[in-house]
Amino acid sequence: MTVFLSGLTPFLSNLAVVNYIKVACLALLTYDTVTTLNLEFEYIWKRRWTVVKALYLYSRYSTFIDTFIAVYERLGPNITDCNRTMTFTTIYAGWGISLSEVLLMIRTYAIYSRSRTIVIFFIFLWVPLASISIWAAIKWTGAISNDDTLSQLMHEASLPGNIECLLTRQSKISIVCYGAFLAGETVIVLMTAYKAFSTWRCARRAGTTNSYLITSFYRDGILLYFAILPFTIVGALGPLYLPPGLSDVGETPLRVMHTILTCHLILRVRHIAQEEETSTHKISVLRFATNSNLYGSETEVV
Repeated sequence: MTVFLSGLTPFLSNLAVVNYIKVACLALLTYDTVTTLNLEFEYIWKRRWTVVKALYLYSRYSTFIDTFIAVYERLGPNITDCNRTMTFTTIYAGWGISLSEVLLMIRTYAIYSRSRTIVIFFIFLWVPLASISIWAAIKWTGAISNDDTLSQLMHEASLPGNIECLLTRQSKISIVCYGAFLAGETVIVLMTAYKAFSTWRCARRAGTTNSYLITSFYRDGILLYFAILPFTIVGALGPLYLPPGLSDVGETPLRVMHTILTCHLILRVRHIAQEEETSTHKISVLRFATNSNLYGSETEVV
């Protein structure tokens, strides 16, 4: 028993680190939501209902559900509850990130002049990547199993059942989830960068400059990719290179930071658009289609 506990000590220490990170992520998400309520009310709640508004609100507030449960699963003493909550949070968080990706795809669709070709391309991109991520998440959570010998040792050591659950959770199949997510993000940022370069080149040839809204639209989308990239890399490489207990350290930070940055992206572009409208009495050409039943009868800046 002494040998067993001695070997378990580093694992328990690593779990404590991840626990602190998850709690910190929940606190950060709460803080960010509260401090942006004024902007959210002005640029989201007061606007008419569109696909962008629905996706924004889902991305913003659904993150609280799986993040809170992710904290709870680390504190719950029952292994059955741990297995259930891990299964739910893994699949639910993956689905939430996939829907947040749709927001970024809509932005890219807007800068490509609402091209039907872009819509079709994104459908064929998003559906396979989302399906692969959900499949991998199900396989990952399905790999969690109970070990009778381990259960007996845990019981004799008076350790909570969720420790056993976390011990048996270690799996490399989660890399597939992060790989699919990274592939989608990379495609979006490359398309944004290409369009930004094309717009800059055309403006230079014409001897004009782009509005701050257009510049911000391109720049912020590219910066978001590089801000999220470290969390994605940690999440993908964790199961391969990090010690047991730390392998899923990037899971909750990726979910929370992706939500925060995506929501800020939407709020920022609408804030800049309103400022430009106030100062120049006209909006940038980056708008949704005015005759589309999908987005509403009025124009809407992404």
